[in-house]
Amino acid sequence: MMEPVRASITTELCSGCRICNNLCPYNAIEFRADEEVSEVITALCQGCGACVAACPSAAITGAHFTTDQVMSQIEGILWDVLEADGREPEPELVPA
Repeated sequence: MMEPVRASITTELCSGCRICNNLCPYNAIEFRADEEVSEVITALCQGCGACVAACPSAAITGAHFTTDQVMSQIEGILWDVLEADGREPEPELVPA
């Protein structure tokens, strides 16, 4: 069974640096020279996230792992840790 997590590239944000092409262990990213952007081959992508972490333009996202979703998870963990220690969370950590 294949996981639903796949990377995708917002071509408008892609700088064409090709960092992701060299990092992908599954060779799931190709460079389109005509447009000077990279593109994910979804059939090959295994959703490891190496390209997402390495993209200097923040043009790559992982399905089901958007920045907002990851930040919400981190805030939730911090909230739980602070509550367990009996401390009040900082206002910026209070979930919206």
